[in-house]
Amino acid sequence: MNRKTVEFARVFLFPWIKGEVSVDTRMVTTKTVNTILSIIPAGTNEQSIPLSNISSVTVSTWLNFKLILIGLALGLFGFSTLSSEFLMGLILLLVGVVFFCSGIITRMNIQRSGSNYVLYAACYNKKELVEIKAVIDKALIYTEEKKDLELYFNRK
Repeated sequence: MNRKTVEFARVFLFPWIKGEVSVDTRMVTTKTVNTILSIIPAGTNEQSIPLSNISSVTVSTWLNFKLILIGLALGLFGFSTLSSEFLMGLILLLVGVVFFCSGIITRMNIQRSGSNYVLYAACYNKKELVEIKAVIDKALIYTEEKKDLELYFNRK
């Protein structure tokens, strides 16, 4: 099995702030950018997780209701002020849409040795995380089958 790497956007509004997950026959390696207020890059977080320590991987959509409500409030306020102050209303409406969309987050949860490691991505990158989850699942199956065969042939 060759190394498979997937990149994903960490923040909805700034797709150039990337994270990365790589999988090979022994390890799952992650690299994400830490951010301040989801805007300013502030270092990286790297993890190397042996496949033998991973028990499951899930990908799900998570809603941050605080961001969604702020986005709705700003969007509605911006929409209501469009008739009196068009430019201010338009800006508030756009900021509201960005906050709303930032509240819809895709997350990958890697269960490892009893603890969770969670990766967050922008909602439009769910396909990439589902793709890498399938690769991790294949690698887990491969390593388990390899262990089973070694046990079987060593028993004889």
